Amino acid sequence: MELFRKNNKGFTLIEMLISMSIFVIFTGILIGSYTSIVQSQKEANQYRDLYSNARYIIDKFTEEVKDGAVYYELNKEGVVNNKFKTAVYSLILISKDGESSVCFDYDEGNVRFSEGKSTEQKSYTLNSENVRVKNFEMFVSPASDPYDSANIFADTLQFQPKVTLRMILEKDRGVKDPYEVDFTTTVSSRIYQSIKPVDTSLIVNCNG
Repeated sequence: MELFRKNNKGFTLIEMLISMSIFVIFTGILIGSYTSIVQSQKEANQYRDLYSNARYIIDKFTEEVKDGAVYYELNKEGVVNNKFKTAVYSLILISKDGESSVCFDYDEGNVRFSEGKSTEQKSYTLNSENVRVKNFEMFVSPASDPYDSANIFADTLQFQPKVTLRMILEKDRGVKDPYEVDFTTTVSSRIYQSIKPVDTSLIVNCNG
């Protein structure tokens, strides 16, 4: 009596094709998932870099506006300049003692911060090299110094100076549209008096 029968039958061609098809499908799913995860991680890192830059710029901006007074520059006729009627791209802030100043200046995709005085100052860029500042608009309100004696009866000017910043940062990603984030913040000065520089040489040069 034969207890065991040798079976030489292997996989058929159809079974092999089905197995290979299932393997290819699962491999494709795994590769697609891995690629998606890698891409998502890359995008998260890019946005993290943008938010890190934005947080640094906004923190610096908030600190300086709170502790400084907007420099309402006078023209040669002694009349308040109307430059604050619209958005500005350079803003000078005077210290409470009037002996120093700082400037935020937007130029060619960068935000430059300067401090000191015109004859002795230091300047540096607030955003990193791989992040471009697409827009950096500052809106000062009121447009004229509310603490100036010439404006004490101007009801529309009698509120604490504040600066609204609208900023757009972007980062290149090749052929696709760049990564982009948009921020808006408003900061009020904590100086409740008109501040004039002790000497004009103490005014920092925004283009320095």
